Amino acid sequence: MALYQNSSTELEIKNMAVIGSYRSQGIGSVLIDKTKEIAKENGYTILTVGTSDTGFQQIKFYEKNGFLKKGVRKNFFIENYTVPIYENGLQMRDMVILAHNLSE
Repeated sequence: MALYQNSSTELEIKNMAVIGSYRSQGIGSVLIDKTKEIAKENGYTILTVGTSDTGFQQIKFYEKNGFLKKGVRKNFFIENYTVPIYENGLQMRDMVILAHNLSE
């Protein structure tokens, strides 16, 4: 997992990965819970993450872990990558931003 401090109150998950053979065993949710705990202990009030609009499983995973859709960065993957990227058979275009309020 890679985290980035966006501000004194907001911590962003930049990257998170679980080895394929260990997925769907709750490890990702444990990582999220531990990240929430560490973020709270360090005074952050918001935990955010961005993922592709074609990342249906990722969006569902984050929503299951208490994140809500906060916004969209239109054409993020078009403007920031020179070669088109595809996921689930669809070209990645927009980044969906999800946030979790740590004070809840």
